[in-house]
Amino acid sequence: MTRLKPVDECGTLEPDPWVGREVAGRYRMERLIGEGTSGVVYRARHLVMEKPVAIKLLQGLALGSRRAEMEERFVLEARVYGKVAHPHVCAATDFGVTEDGVRFLVMELLEGRTLQEAIAEDGAMKPERAVAIAMQIADGLQAVHTMGVVHRDLKPENVFLVRFQEDPDWVKLVDFGIARKLADTPEAARLTGAGMIYGTPAYLAPEQTRTMDVDGRADLYALGVILFEMLAGRLPFERDSPIGFMQAHAVESPPRLNEIVAGTPMALARLVDLLLSKEPSRRPPDGETLRMLLAASLDSLEPMSEVEAYAHRSSGPAGPDVVQTSVAPRLSRVMVGSAILVGVALILMLVPAMLPGSDAPAGPREVAAVERAGASPAGSTEVLAQDPWLRLKAERAAFAARSQVARALSQLASNPQLTLNQMRDVVAREPDNAHAHYYLGLTHHGMGRSVEAAQSWLVAVQADPRHGHDPDLTQRLLDDFALADQATRTAAEKVLVRGRVLANGTPAVSAIVRAGMDADLVDRVHSLARRTGLLAAMPPLDRYLLILRAVSDCETRAGVLEKLSALDDSAALPALERLQASNRGCGSNGNDDCIACIRPALDRVIRQLKM
Repeated sequence: MTRLKPVDECGTLEPDPWVGREVAGRYRMERLIGEGTSGVVYRARHLVMEKPVAIKLLQGLALGSRRAEMEERFVLEARVYGKVAHPHVCAATDFGVTEDGVRFLVMELLEGRTLQEAIAEDGAMKPERAVAIAMQIADGLQAVHTMGVVHRDLKPENVFLVRFQEDPDWVKLVDFGIARKLADTPEAARLTGAGMIYGTPAYLAPEQTRTMDVDGRADLYALGVILFEMLAGRLPFERDSPIGFMQAHAVESPPRLNEIVAGTPMALARLVDLLLSKEPSRRPPDGETLRMLLAASLDSLEPMSEVEAYAHRSSGPAGPDVVQTSVAPRLSRVMVGSAILVGVALILMLVPAMLPGSDAPAGPREVAAVERAGASPAGSTEVLAQDPWLRLKAERAAFAARSQVARALSQLASNPQLTLNQMRDVVAREPDNAHAHYYLGLTHHGMGRSVEAAQSWLVAVQADPRHGHDPDLTQRLLDDFALADQATRTAAEKVLVRGRVLANGTPAVSAIVRAGMDADLVDRVHSLARRTGLLAAMPPLDRYLLILRAVSDCETRAGVLEKLSALDDSAALPALERLQASNRGCGSNGNDDCIACIRPALDRVIRQLKM
């Protein structure tokens, strides 16, 4: 919801013509929330769902000759809201035109206050609170930038703080009225014609005063100004005019935050300096990287060389590509951590030892990763020493008992998003910790984010193969593999194959085989079992039942039935009887018997097992 200038309830002499009016036959306007030069926002209610919403109307005295442009901008704003679905971006649900030609945008009703109001009322914030808010803003910006959109007017007034369960500072980004796509059409580009500067001068990135061709790093600059303001209770530059603000941002060096606010962590102060760099190439390349650096900035006991590294990059395109040799190793670890968060499966595909079918033994690097993965085992009994799975459970329990992790996991049921944010922070600080990736995956999975869960689990299993012995993890992956959703199936299969999880999952696969499967699932399980070598390791009964369903030639099926007859195990009866009942479905008209060539042998084996 766009945050506009509050209306004095006592200042309106005439009744508001919109209050009580129905819009689009679905909403009833209840009261005015705010107004500006080109729009007004009302609290309204959906007539059928009885749900409160906010409705923004495009009208005002300043439209005048700019009406056509403002209407086009309003449409673009609606499209941005429609394409970006993220917990930290205000959601829009409807868009249209009233009977008398007024455009309207329906958004979620935000109950809370703007970040601007929070700073004015609360004063300078503690680093922990400021960083927590900034991390959420970075998350929202990452989602917007991924869609190819730049906000261009990020400021505390456009950051709304609402209460979400136990968190009073849950961020919602609003007001995309002057947002622009990175690849605008000529029609959209015309809306920011030559000589026009869009944005709020106090938060304007230097490049916004020089060119229209800006990217997401302009928003990160504005976030740097906001972070400075949250920590110091004042802007880095304080001027009396828009021109004064723009000139300061363009050429003047901002004051050092740790010289203004005593006790500011050195890494956090340097990160703010980095965000306020005049050249976009010296800032973090994206919101995901910034979020990771923010998470690490509070715990650093020494200046962050990862942050310093950005300041020594060349002036070329943004990205972690050119750094001084002395800091490259530590920076590479940070960037690997960032890549893990946004696309670890793609990186792992580049490592030959991790490709399907690789039989390479664990080398020194893999052994070292296991040693780094967790705390010392809780107990040193002979059983723990001899059983890798039991030892892993003990180590994982010790990791989960750490104060930050325990606090995060304890909120998984009541506040999963908060748990997710906190576990991401743990992974950002410890990108080599297999337990951290395991619990991050568990959090993703509990939120229904199965693809992200699989990515985290793949990292955990590759870093510490003992995670592949976890029967619960195997079961979750196999459950996802059995789903109809293609993305979920593919992600789960990648872990099962590359992580060699199935080598320890024969009981779970056997349960799937005996439970009965549709033809598609049969084919996929059979293919998976063959590629991973699991088929040969399965119990003979389940191996024969799977082959019987997956293979179509009569000779192979007849041979399998003979083997099942020799086993003489009545546990095969349910699966065989299901096959016996499937006597239709083949041929051009679907009336042929699919198993006609093996039906006599199948009937005989069933009679034998029933005796």
